Amino acid sequence: MPKKMTVSQNNHLTVKEWNSEDQPREKLMLHGAQSLSNSELLAILLRTGLKGENVLALSQRILSTVNNDLARLGSLSVEQILRDFKGIGPAKAVTVVAALELGRRRKEEAQKERTPMTDSRSLYQLFEPHLGYLDHEEMWAVFLNQALLPIETRRLSSGGIASTTFDLKQMLRMALERSAVAIALAHNHPSGHLKPSKEDINLTMRTKDACKILEIKLIDHIIVGQGKYYSFYDESNL
Repeated sequence: MPKKMTVSQNNHLTVKEWNSEDQPREKLMLHGAQSLSNSELLAILLRTGLKGENVLALSQRILSTVNNDLARLGSLSVEQILRDFKGIGPAKAVTVVAALELGRRRKEEAQKERTPMTDSRSLYQLFEPHLGYLDHEEMWAVFLNQALLPIETRRLSSGGIASTTFDLKQMLRMALERSAVAIALAHNHPSGHLKPSKEDINLTMRTKDACKILEIKLIDHIIVGQGKYYSFYDESNL
């Protein structure tokens, strides 16, 4: 019976040359996806490694650069992956981005199905996958029904490092088209400082007043950081 190799021993072999139980695809088929590590799942997406670096070692290197944080990896664009990981071509980059986006959408759909947006924490959990690790500001909205269940979550705008804005009339039109009775806003501060700016406060008040005219309630506006958030509602600013 052949001796099972360690990762370091496998480093210069192709996946097909490993013992069967070491091959991620075969392991998934035999034991299910839950049995695989993040690096093994990523290796399946990448399919092949680079010269002198097998696919599992490549996967481990990619994950180590984002501190094994899948949310952070999922925030990278195709262009960023091509720039930051030498040897990764467009096909591999597109595959990784597409797979992680599917995972994010699955999480979002599950959140929609079971969680009414009744507090700032539930809103943060909804928006964090979109905003948590961006290097620029974006503004998002969630349109809610009478039970405060999400109808749709939409990006309203994408801006620079320090600020973003959005078309208020267009957002209200989207709310009416979806028969929304409530809206929550969210944007991120890439700097990590969550205190709202004067512009953030003014924008929130304008949105609240405009929604009121149409009998739509602005239930909150949250500012998202990495692992934390600020809620206008919680701070009695709404």
